[in-house]
Amino acid sequence: MNCIPGLAAVCVLLLCACASPSSQKEEVFVSESYPAAGITYLHWDKGHGYQVTYYSEKHVWLWYPGNRAALRGDWVQELVAGEYYLCFTYPHSSYNPMTGDAGGQKECQLQTVLGGALEGALAGDVYNLSSGRVPYVLRRNKRPAEF
Repeated sequence: MNCIPGLAAVCVLLLCACASPSSQKEEVFVSESYPAAGITYLHWDKGHGYQVTYYSEKHVWLWYPGNRAALRGDWVQELVAGEYYLCFTYPHSSYNPMTGDAGGQKECQLQTVLGGALEGALAGDVYNLSSGRVPYVLRRNKRPAEF
């Protein structure tokens, strides 16, 4: 796991097995380690609603409400004036429904803001988003039961 340099706290992922009769998943308790490759995250904000992302070392797959496929993008962490930003680039054919902006351009947000919107995290590519497929159409204000 790559920890984010410059943070005062130590990066820690605590894993606990959460078993159900049909499956076993590992819930990840996220601290200053967000984001980490190999983790599926659940975010929520009032504009977009629930979104699920799976991170690899350089790519992210976004399961966005209403979409019938996972959107693959690139991500990078940048340090600007002492603050860490997460920057994402999605395909030119995509757009942000909240702003109407087309994809293809790098968009950056403060890492602390994105981390503050976290609702949960699971170890691995739980939904196989890296395949480009989604298990069902996500509804904006309906939290996925798996989280």
